[in-house]
Amino acid sequence: SFYTRGEFMVNNPKQTIGFYLSTPVPAITAEKARQDCEQILETLSLERVPVSARNIGLKLWGSGKTFPRLVKFSLGIRFAVVYARDVITYFKGKDVSKQNIFFQGLLSPWEIPAVFCIRFLFRRGKRVLLVHDLESIRLRSPLRLLLERIFLKQFTDVIVHSSKMEEYVKERLKYRGKLHVLGLFDFLISDVSNLPRVGFPDSGKFEIVFAGNLSPQKSRFLYELIALRNFNPQKFVLKIYGPNFLMEEHSHPAVRYCGYFPPSTIYKELSGHFGLVWDGDSAEKLSGNTGLYLLYNSPHKVSAYIVSGMPIICPKSSAISEMIEKFNIGFCVDSLLELDKTLEKISKAQYEEWKKNVESIAKKISSGEFLKRIVKEILS
Repeated sequence: SFYTRGEFMVNNPKQTIGFYLSTPVPAITAEKARQDCEQILETLSLERVPVSARNIGLKLWGSGKTFPRLVKFSLGIRFAVVYARDVITYFKGKDVSKQNIFFQGLLSPWEIPAVFCIRFLFRRGKRVLLVHDLESIRLRSPLRLLLERIFLKQFTDVIVHSSKMEEYVKERLKYRGKLHVLGLFDFLISDVSNLPRVGFPDSGKFEIVFAGNLSPQKSRFLYELIALRNFNPQKFVLKIYGPNFLMEEHSHPAVRYCGYFPPSTIYKELSGHFGLVWDGDSAEKLSGNTGLYLLYNSPHKVSAYIVSGMPIICPKSSAISEMIEKFNIGFCVDSLLELDKTLEKISKAQYEEWKKNVESIAKKISSGEFLKRIVKEILS
């Protein structure tokens, strides 16, 4: 089960050492990641700044609707005004110029007025941005690049996913403040030891889990893999979880569709020997915008796999491979076509070592240790 806000609070909260701006975009991608970050910040005695712009944010980003351009622009203007007003109203009459504030947003143009307010109000304190996504990488958009440069410039410290994202922020976004590498996103659950665990397969056939958006637009590599004439794995079956799988048209004896579960609870449903991290257009290499994004980001699904007790399989060229190798919690491949040969070489002793290391990391991310470490480093 999840922590409630009260359960996760420390027993004797200290005096407020700063603030965090609660996310204005409920019910969107990475909601679990954002909520967990907020809970962790609160345990560290950072005070929550409530945001009434959430309702507009929900319409603008979280409803799943496609609005006419004029309606979307109107909603964006309303959101920008209300969000900035929320910040100004909360701190009216307070001198917070030397205080610290943490912010996690979408890095959208509609957040810029509120961010300018933050820069002015906290002008001599630490203004910390926690990055969830950089769309300038994923969309390869010059306009997004310019927007993100403006955005990041307002903060003294930025928390990024990986060392490769750190390089990108320095070189492409021209950021000159302090950068901090998170490595893995935390995934708060109350008791990681209660989750079921799968041991080394007696049959020698591994179950590899993939969770995500299974539409052909998002997970084209999966359909390419299934369509290959020589895709007849002897050492594994692929268990896939998520929405939008075209099951009737793409059935395969080595692929089992296990249904869709919300990101916040999917960790309870995942069951297998490995969790697979892959994306993009090709099963042979990282390609396409979503595939190449893995060169920089740390996917939240990695943390879901870890708390579910599964070692990780990921691309060698991905940013997350650094964490997998550092903590010895799985293996990396250049191509999904290598999986059979690689799995054939895995011994029971090797697998059990990975499992033991995964359980150690699971305890840390399920209690928020990765973000706590960074926040303490910034505020020390």
